[in-house]
Amino acid sequence: MKNESSITVLKKEKKQRKTNGNSDSNCFIALINETGFEVKGKGYCRQSITSWQFDNLNMCFVNTKDIIFPKAIKSWGIIAKSALFTKKIGGKRLNFVELFAKKNVNAKDQCQFMAGDFHWY
Repeated sequence: MKNESSITVLKKEKKQRKTNGNSDSNCFIALINETGFEVKGKGYCRQSITSWQFDNLNMCFVNTKDIIFPKAIKSWGIIAKSALFTKKIGGKRLNFVELFAKKNVNAKDQCQFMAGDFHWY
């Protein structure tokens, strides 16, 4: 099986959605803590990426809608990176990106990223 870049996967996904009229995403964003592992905590789950566009200037895909995670029931710790996966649980990691600014997510906090916060190369 050949390795595909996140851009290739997102382009295929966008084409498939146009063809099938399917609004479900095959790509999910995960939050990664400072130690390099995906967040594990009550209330955490990967979020589907439902809206993006290609940025010709930076040669990457950018989220065009806010990405909102559920409220943390217990602290998730400091979020330092994000990762793009093919499945909501498990799946293949396509990309690993540093956040512009680290976020500390405590109990009852809601982690939200605005449109344009994520760039997948």
